[in-house]
Amino acid sequence: MKKFYTYILIITLCFSSIGCSKEEKKENENNNKAVVEEKDEKEINSGVSEEKKIDYSAYTGHWVNEKLLIQDFKYGTTVDLDVDEKGYVNGSVYSATENLAHIAQVDINGQIENNKLSYDFDEDVWEHSGNIEIEFKENSIVLNIKYNEKSSENNLWGIGEGAFPLINDTTPVKRTLNDIKDGGFVAQENQSFDTKIDNYGDIKFISGLKREDGNDIAVFYIADRNNNILYKLPAFYGNNKGRFEEVNCVAFMDFNGDNLKDILIIGKFLSNEDFSKEIHVASIYFQEGKEFKNNESLDNEINNSGHNENMESVVEFMKNS
Repeated sequence: MKKFYTYILIITLCFSSIGCSKEEKKENENNNKAVVEEKDEKEINSGVSEEKKIDYSAYTGHWVNEKLLIQDFKYGTTVDLDVDEKGYVNGSVYSATENLAHIAQVDINGQIENNKLSYDFDEDVWEHSGNIEIEFKENSIVLNIKYNEKSSENNLWGIGEGAFPLINDTTPVKRTLNDIKDGGFVAQENQSFDTKIDNYGDIKFISGLKREDGNDIAVFYIADRNNNILYKLPAFYGNNKGRFEEVNCVAFMDFNGDNLKDILIIGKFLSNEDFSKEIHVASIYFQEGKEFKNNESLDNEINNSGHNENMESVVEFMKNS
C-alpha cells in the first residue's frame, strides 16, 4: 500500500512537472513574442527617427545633366537649389540655349515631403503652366515637369515636359578631349603643348575657346597623353575684359620660388569699349598641389603696369615687384 502511494506521488509530480513545463513554454513564447514586437517597434521608430535626421541641406547646389557635365557644357535644363536641413526649398528650374536666345525659368519653393517636392507654376516666361516635381535620391535628383492641358498650345519654347535625371555639378566625372569638343570647345593647336609639370608628370596642356553667354572666352585644360582630361583651369582673368581672339603665349616656369612650375598665359582680346581695339591680357596661374590658382590682385597689377604683351615683360615685372 505504501508502494502504491509512492507511485501515485511520482505520477502526480510528473503531471505537475509537465504542466509546469507547458506553462513555462507558453510564458517563454509570450515573452519572446513581446521581445520581437518590441524589437520591431524599435526598428520602425528607428526608421522614422533616421528619416527625420536627414540633412536636406546637402541638396543645396547646381544640378545638371550628366552628359552635359561631361561635355563641360553649361546650358540645357538645370536646377538651382537652396535647401535648409529640415527640407525647405528655395530655388529655380532653368533652361537655356547656348547663346541665351531662349530662356525659360520657374522659381520654386516649398517643403520636401517623403523625399519629394511638388510645385504648381503659372508661368515659365513662355506662357506654360503646370506642375514641377523633384524627387530627391542618393547623390542625384529627378526633375519631372508636366504642363497643364492646353498650356501654351502655340508655343514650342519652354523648359519642356518629361523626366530629367540630374547630378550636382561638383560631381567628379571622366572627360576626354572629344567630350569637351562635343560641348563646343575649340582647341588652339599652336598654343597646346606636350610637357611635364610637378604633381602631374607628362601632360598635354590644351588652350582653346568656347562660346558662353553669347561671348567667346578662353578656356584651358590639362590632359594626359591619351587625351583624358585631368583638370580644368579656373576662369581666365581676361574673359571679362573683352571678346577673346586667341592665345599669344603659354609659359611654364616658377614665378614664386616654391620650386613648382606655374603657368603664364597671355591672350589677345577685342576691348569691350571698342571692338576695333586689340588688347593683351596676362595672367599667372600658381601651382598649389594639383590645382592652379590665379591672383586677381596680382593680375590687375601686371596688366595695369603695361607689362603684359609678352613673356619677357611679365618676367621683368615679377622680378621687380
